[in-house]
Amino acid sequence: METYWMRMSIGAGWIVIASSLIAACTQISRHAMVGEDVLLPCSCPSNKNYVVWQIGEHTIVDHYIEDKKSDSKSHAAAQFQGRTRLLFPENPGNCSLLLFRVSVADENIYSCFHNSEGLAKSEVSLSVTANYSPAVQCSALGPGLGGYHCAAAGGYPEGRIHWQLDGQPAPEDLQRKKASQDRVTGLYNLSSTLNLSVSVGSLLCVVENPALQINITQTCPHADASPSNPINETRVGTDLRASVAVSSVLLVLAVIFALVLIKFWRPCPSSKVPVPRDNEQTAWLQA
Repeated sequence: METYWMRMSIGAGWIVIASSLIAACTQISRHAMVGEDVLLPCSCPSNKNYVVWQIGEHTIVDHYIEDKKSDSKSHAAAQFQGRTRLLFPENPGNCSLLLFRVSVADENIYSCFHNSEGLAKSEVSLSVTANYSPAVQCSALGPGLGGYHCAAAGGYPEGRIHWQLDGQPAPEDLQRKKASQDRVTGLYNLSSTLNLSVSVGSLLCVVENPALQINITQTCPHADASPSNPINETRVGTDLRASVAVSSVLLVLAVIFALVLIKFWRPCPSSKVPVPRDNEQTAWLQA
């Protein structure tokens, strides 16, 4: 006697095999941001006894086969377990699929199969995007290094990062760019270093997301990129502060010395020989 699991396996397996023999209808496009929920539309007659959503010929996303135990999702791929809901049969004539918490890995072409005088098929192309971090980080490399660094994270698809110097594109040969993709999330991180040896006026870091057609800009702090100027300014400031400190100490010591001198100074006795009076002088001569 045919068991439920046999019927499920035969039904789902037959649809997977037959899908390669059916010509696809017009493809519908849908877009979703990472983390959002998205509805993949599929219309079907109300008296259907099975509906299967799948990717390619082997990956089952969700399915319904008319049976009292058809709520089992054992045939769905692991990445979709607990993340989908079929609107059929609760909504007759609507075989759409609700996909929760979209990720980069969900970007694909989804096929909806249902029996309608044979096997009918419709397709939905799902594109996924994610904007780069709102706060683009832009900073000078440091005194005397003559350069700037800019970084943006968490975007999809791979974007473009570049510089504008005084409203004009900075020379490409002065830029060193890097893009890396997270192995788990699939999101991109972008960074760029602009090598400058002179002072700059208006400097912008620009991050472009081609899919969303959104640009994020960040003004970089003005800095003197000349290797000597920042160092000289630092030395001058340090020397000036040291001179002021030494002068203050000397002035205090001078005041203290003057006060001590005034307090303890006494006039010395006169060293001149006294001049004798007339009588004394006469007596001295007679003697």
